[in-house]
Amino acid sequence: MLKFYLSHSRKIEVALLFLALLSIFAYLCDLLGTFRTQNLKDVYEWCTLTVDLIFVLDFFVKIAVLRSTYLRGPWWMVDFIATLPILAFLGTYLQLFEGLRIARTVRYFYILRVIRIVRLTQLFKFMQFDSGEKESKQFKYTIWICTLSLSSFLVLTINYIHSAYPAEVSSIMEFYLILGLLVSVVVCLLIVRVQIPEVTRSEIKKLLNIALPRQVAESFLKNPKLMHDTIEMPATILFSDLTDFTSAVEDFQGNHQEIRKHLQKSLGVICEEHAKENLIIDKFMGDCVMSFKGGNLVDGTPAEHAFSVVQAALASAKVLGSSNLTCFNKLKIGGASTDTALIGAFGTEKRLSYTVLGDAVNLASRLETASKQCGVTNLFCEKTKELTDGNNDFIWREVGNLFVAGKKKSVRVFEALPKSEANQKFIELFHEALNFYKSRSFEEARNLFEKALTEHIPEDQLTEKYIKSCGEALEQGVPENWTHELVIRK
Repeated sequence: MLKFYLSHSRKIEVALLFLALLSIFAYLCDLLGTFRTQNLKDVYEWCTLTVDLIFVLDFFVKIAVLRSTYLRGPWWMVDFIATLPILAFLGTYLQLFEGLRIARTVRYFYILRVIRIVRLTQLFKFMQFDSGEKESKQFKYTIWICTLSLSSFLVLTINYIHSAYPAEVSSIMEFYLILGLLVSVVVCLLIVRVQIPEVTRSEIKKLLNIALPRQVAESFLKNPKLMHDTIEMPATILFSDLTDFTSAVEDFQGNHQEIRKHLQKSLGVICEEHAKENLIIDKFMGDCVMSFKGGNLVDGTPAEHAFSVVQAALASAKVLGSSNLTCFNKLKIGGASTDTALIGAFGTEKRLSYTVLGDAVNLASRLETASKQCGVTNLFCEKTKELTDGNNDFIWREVGNLFVAGKKKSVRVFEALPKSEANQKFIELFHEALNFYKSRSFEEARNLFEKALTEHIPEDQLTEKYIKSCGEALEQGVPENWTHELVIRK
């Protein structure tokens, strides 16, 4: 029986509330004399008695079935007061209260049927994910105090009205008192119904945005069931790590507040640029930001997502470098795209984190580490380059084939550079030199690398590394099984 009652409790409350409203409506009609003029007074009385008996039965069934769970909650007080109109029938028609002082006022308990509408506050579903939450003690005591206060006010007021005014006048005054009370309660509940969710959602959204990406927080508020959904879709992942963090922290000599202040400013710049491109900011790992774009929470095609990620990477590096920050103003960036990534909320029932899983995540992390070792500002996989070919905002320089930690095969990687005539000429010379390097024509490769270095980008570390490698190959030679792949350690 307990299982049945719990599974149908909401339907039962709706039915009882409907009965209470019908009873109140009939009571108002009775105050106007409607049933008396239609010779339906007896029918009204017996129908009212039936409703009152149903409330009494409901109250005792809840005690028998739910027991202490029910009595510890706030609603038994409301339900109990809603049963008191039965006293009016017992006192008036069965004359059980003859000789008692309350005999004159017991019929005024009819008005306590109005108290049942307080149950509306339980039936209003303010948030989609609050149905399983228990009421707090503060809420329970508030319900009790308000219910008792309202009940006392109604009984005392009706008693005074009928004592001070003739029967016809007092009935009309009682009618308008009940009608005004009902209208005010419904209006207040409707206002609360609209206002509380708005305020609550606003506050929850602020809290969620601290722990979750903005897109995820907004999606969860619209449909909390998405917390348990995962989806396989293309995505581009980006790791942005502040360079020289360890040495900078050492310079602060343990002043953690200063470290925090400077770190927040730098991370704020990165996140602001990522937000402009609608990237999902996944997590912070010390001085590193992991972001991605993909899945069903952001619009666009995989190519548009990859373009946004590269744009965000270049913009964050540029803004950070041109800022007046005294430290944490340089980035090493790694990015990778994939056709299949698992995107969604992962973790346990008690704690979830919205993130992306897949091989591209590991690759992007490795490329972020490799970017500094290669002497470039960023490294992206070939897939990202293919998705963004033909854009008018940046151009690609092939860095080479890398062996990164955790990979059995080398990965062809590229650096994204802002599109300009100077960069275009430099990249053409660099690629020509790289082709000679791959074909073991080290003398020609070195000459072209040097030309690119002196004429276009004097301080390009990657070009200097290739010049050095060409010199070593010319002096020492290379084995028969020589390959042009670069080995990068974690």
